[in-house]
Amino acid sequence: MFIPPGTKRSADPSMLTEVSRLAATMPTAVDGGITAPVAAQCAAQGATYIVAGRSLLTAASPAPAPAPAPAPRTETHREDLP
Repeated sequence: MFIPPGTKRSADPSMLTEVSRLAATMPTAVDGGITAPVAAQCAAQGATYIVAGRSLLTAASPAPAPAPAPAPRTETHREDLP
């Protein structure tokens, strides 16, 4: 959506208005030249899905892994009993 298919151009920031318009009525995905800064702008405009291929494969240094999810609670408390 941000660049013509098969090209290696940078994302067109003018398309952000389309993201906002579409996201108001339906789940919206963005693709094409999406870098980390553009992804943040798309998310702020309401994008539901962000596809980033080339920017992930050509990043100078990979982003750190996200923190692991907390372990599920296994203990039982009296207030949890029926």
